[in-house]
Amino acid sequence: MSTQNENTVSPEKTGSSDARIIARILSGDKQALEQLIRKYQDWIYNLAIRMVIKPEDAEDVTQEILVKVITNLNKFDPSRASFKTWLYRISANHMINMKKRGFENSKYGFENYYERMDFIEDKVPEDSKEIRDLVEDTLINCVLATLVCLSREARMIIILGVIFRVDSAIGAEVLGISRENFRKILSRSRTKLKRFMSTTCTLVNKKAKCKCHMKMTSLIEHGYKNPGKLMYKKLHHDKKIREVLGGSVSRFLTKYFYPFDAIFHSHPFWKAPDMVAWLQNAMQGNEFEHIFDPQNVMNHFRTNSNN
Repeated sequence: MSTQNENTVSPEKTGSSDARIIARILSGDKQALEQLIRKYQDWIYNLAIRMVIKPEDAEDVTQEILVKVITNLNKFDPSRASFKTWLYRISANHMINMKKRGFENSKYGFENYYERMDFIEDKVPEDSKEIRDLVEDTLINCVLATLVCLSREARMIIILGVIFRVDSAIGAEVLGISRENFRKILSRSRTKLKRFMSTTCTLVNKKAKCKCHMKMTSLIEHGYKNPGKLMYKKLHHDKKIREVLGGSVSRFLTKYFYPFDAIFHSHPFWKAPDMVAWLQNAMQGNEFEHIFDPQNVMNHFRTNSNN
């Protein structure tokens, strides 16, 4: 399913403006580079946090991707793909092939993800803002962590196809696979998530066995949760995923076949940490100096004009 909102991965609306910004960057305009980073840093960060779950890991991944993007800007060819598609291809490839970190090292699968929760006693929690915030934080963490039960490729396809509503044409181009394969992996992965969450999560099925708020008191008592250490509450956002995406979603599909879509879309679209400040510190060295060599812009346009 595609969306018409200009902030999504769909490349059509911003290709020419991106090309102009890149031309300015390659001719030595450092402010243009900051403009490009501000334009895309939140999208990269929100892809990353849904891939690696922990905000600190997502920040590291975002920086790693930006280094790859920045140091390869002179290789971008607007005649072959939009900048957005090129950017997300780099992002997706990096996240699929990078070293495992954080939650990925826990070796969760759908067969054992819920295992320890079977031993956590249900207790009615106290009604306080502290507990409500902890429940909200835990709900987000638990839902996102289920994605780690999928392979990296399948996880990325769910992130693109379900959470960010990228259609199969763009998704296939980003991942370098056929549209048919993108749709097949999306369908299989969706079915796995649906089957698992329908039996465990009351957000999807009210008769499921895990009621997050009822587990909270015991989780605190066992030291698994701490109201003073929330994972996502410290992050900033002013919109939910569904508000950023816009468009419409089939009510039938959401209610009867893809009920977890609405859960993902209810999550925040987080603001990335200040990547411009990070870039400014990095540029005090010579890591990105070659980008602003005037010869690069001539080579860039000479190469593209010959294609």
